[in-house]
Amino acid sequence: ASFSITASGTAPLGYQWQKNGLDLTEGGEISGSATTNLVLDAASTNDVGTYSVIVTNVWGSITSSVASLTVAFPPAITEQPTNQVVMAGEPASFSVAVSGTALLGYQWQCNGLALTDGGELSGSATTNLVLSAATINEAGNYTIIITNAWGSVTSSMATLTVVSPPVIAQQPTNQIVMVGGVASFSVSALGTAPLGYQWQNNGLALTDGGELSGSATTNLVLDATSTNDVGNYTVIVTNAWGSVTSSVASLTVAFPPVITSQPQSLTVTNSDPASFSVAVSGTASLSCQWQENGTNLTDGSTVSGSATTNLVLSKTSLYVKGNYIVIVTYAWARITSSVTTLSVVSPLVI
Repeated sequence: ASFSITASGTAPLGYQWQKNGLDLTEGGEISGSATTNLVLDAASTNDVGTYSVIVTNVWGSITSSVASLTVAFPPAITEQPTNQVVMAGEPASFSVAVSGTALLGYQWQCNGLALTDGGELSGSATTNLVLSAATINEAGNYTIIITNAWGSVTSSMATLTVVSPPVIAQQPTNQIVMVGGVASFSVSALGTAPLGYQWQNNGLALTDGGELSGSATTNLVLDATSTNDVGNYTVIVTNAWGSVTSSVASLTVAFPPVITSQPQSLTVTNSDPASFSVAVSGTASLSCQWQENGTNLTDGSTVSGSATTNLVLSKTSLYVKGNYIVIVTYAWARITSSVTTLSVVSPLVI
């Protein structure tokens, strides 16, 4: 820092610089204390004050006006922002403590991009940045740049980690498979990694082995299903911040239809009724279709039960006769009965 003066008067002129009214002398950082130019080589806070100079000659003296010295500091961070880990939807904040000569300016950044106030974000130009409800998109690296007229400084990096408990995005669905077939259940979940999975059947935890695999993954597989596998399946998804249980998905193990009693051939007298029946085992929801000589029968004036296990012909005639079968259908299989014959005979007439 330096102060200078220009004076006029009859020579020789003498000069005496003062600080806060006290005479200065040469030494240390001070030079020129008895000249027109006072120099302080390395200013410090000790040098802050008011400076003046007394100019003298044989005929008098005069004191200059007062000039002040302000020693300014560039910004310095005395307390760095710290890492934050918050749940999604919870508030997060970063703060910094600084020193330096006013006026200080502040600019928070996320991943190198300047932030501005708005929505849930406030304090982007202050020492305290606040996110009232942090989201996954706001996770990142935060810094602050502090400036004044004499310099700038950037804080160390503080990381915001936004975590969330597991959320099931896609639930497992009900399965119906043929006995011996492959059944699988899958789930899709969101949340902060790592996610853990535990499949259950009727509330009991499953483990890999035999026909079962994937009990601790997103996809449970049963390679060769049996009636022992029938039940209600769920999966528990966990991470460090919580857990969630899926909805229930049921497994139904179906059996193809089996004809346990075939229809029997009949011989009836003309105009008498006739009926054919079949006994079937298998998983429910079976459907039947009786045929006569390869043509599907439908219920009508003399026909009933054409789509059941019991076909009834209420009145026969010499012209209603032939070969009858029933086709039994299930979602995964179709089976046809053996052929049975209806013979209509005429009674003896004298």
